[in-house]
Amino acid sequence: VVSVNGLVCDFCAQAIQKSFGRHAEVNAVQVDLTAKRVSIDFKPNANLDDAAIRRIITNAGYTVVSIRRTGAAG
Repeated sequence: VVSVNGLVCDFCAQAIQKSFGRHAEVNAVQVDLTAKRVSIDFKPNANLDDAAIRRIITNAGYTVVSIRRTGAAG
């Protein structure tokens, strides 16, 4: 779960989803505009390190506030 500054509209959400969609490791991305959070679901046995996540979000034009890893879902 990534807290992100600058997420304000559906276009922002689509830009983030498209940026992560280019990476084979990513299964799904959910953007919560109200909470300004991006939830990234990785494929089994796949991952991106924090630096890569920050780079993807920064290159999309947004600022990472924090990254919080949660347990694997099954």
